[in-house]
Amino acid sequence: MGYTLRLMREISDCMIHSPASTLAKKYAISEKTIRRIDCAVLEMDTPPSTKDNLSGILIDEKYLGSKQGFISTILDASTGEPLYMARGRNGDCLRPFFESLTPEQKKSILFLGIDRSNAYRAIALEYLPHLKVCFDAFHLVSNMNKVVDDTRRKLCPKKDEALKKQVTGMRYILLKTPDKLDEDGKRRLQELLCCNIPLYKVYTMREQFRAVFKQESENGA
Repeated sequence: MGYTLRLMREISDCMIHSPASTLAKKYAISEKTIRRIDCAVLEMDTPPSTKDNLSGILIDEKYLGSKQGFISTILDASTGEPLYMARGRNGDCLRPFFESLTPEQKKSILFLGIDRSNAYRAIALEYLPHLKVCFDAFHLVSNMNKVVDDTRRKLCPKKDEALKKQVTGMRYILLKTPDKLDEDGKRRLQELLCCNIPLYKVYTMREQFRAVFKQESENGA
């Protein structure tokens, strides 16, 4: 890259607490090169990931923008360490990871943390049929939030202006965690739920569902 290793390490160390723009001015090097230097040092210093003794893996996707599209990632569930990354968000893009596992490594992986993507689930079970699949609580609660919001929308008939006025603008309060509402928000929520039995039912079910994930043990849940 044309720079001494000592300078590259110095720049990389500074990246911990300084933005690339500041370092670019300090060293008279472009921001792009500053980031390249940091990546090069990290590649040299970061030990390769290991697939030995994995108890579980996490699979998710990330959108990098219209130019880059989606990437799929596999992480060590215990440490959060990245194990594999590939462009795309279908099961086939993860096939090289599973095919690289030894029989001993496959046997040690006991559970999979995932959203409700059937593609990821199918490819994982194809190679690791013994896996216990654990769905991501965030996505499951998001599904429940959609039910609550859909119920709210249905309670807004055009002919009933009084009811429409009462329900309109309550989406934020209904979907927000109750203990994070201020006193006015709690009052408005209580008034709304007392007057709308369908909304009260789905809201209560959503809160009971959320409570499952707050338990400290599987038996408690």
